[in-house]
Amino acid sequence: MTETIGVKQIWNIISRGKKILFASTFICLLISATYAFVIATPMYSNSAQILVNQTNRTTNGLADVQVDLSLVDTYTTIITSPRILNEVNHQLNGDYSIEGLTKMLRIESDASSQVIKISAVATSPKIATEIVNTVVQVFKEQVPTIMSVNNVSILSEARVMNKQKQIQPQKQMIMIVGFLAGIISGVLIVLARFFWDTTIKEPEELQAVSGLPLLGVIPHFSQDDVFEERGRKK
Repeated sequence: MTETIGVKQIWNIISRGKKILFASTFICLLISATYAFVIATPMYSNSAQILVNQTNRTTNGLADVQVDLSLVDTYTTIITSPRILNEVNHQLNGDYSIEGLTKMLRIESDASSQVIKISAVATSPKIATEIVNTVVQVFKEQVPTIMSVNNVSILSEARVMNKQKQIQPQKQMIMIVGFLAGIISGVLIVLARFFWDTTIKEPEELQAVSGLPLLGVIPHFSQDDVFEERGRKK
């Protein structure tokens, strides 16, 4: 076997291992499809937007807006605080823990905006919608007693849509990853088998290893060929 292998030889090696390549790709696709369509739990998301302004003003105009923007991070922390989430859990009949609600909630805010987006990820659109709207209402009720804020505007509430898309699992992406993983693993298996197999398969390999000239090649005969030849002689 030659010590150096070119791109053409590698391509030929992979071509001879088509069955392994197809089998590997099929198995990985099957595993990916099973996970995406059977095992993985469908997850849905819904969101609401709120706007919070201070009641007690010490400045006017643009300065007021800058003060509100500086407090957005504080509001987002309050939303996920135990005080708020305990009341949310109470209104939801104690179905969730604080840790569970924290993992389900997503709080987003733009550095240049006073709008806070509250999202929830759950196993159904109805549950996600219920959690988001409850968090918004509890925050609106509790924040005046926590800070000098009495102006929470709900810009948009979460609503259950007729045909709401899943956000997880991303089935198309999982299938693409499975397809690529199948091809890569198949190529690696074919190459590994070739490099670990030290047997001589081609006449040219024998000539390269021994350094002797090739005088002839004995053709391969199967048992059926032998019987057929004997039948002709008779």
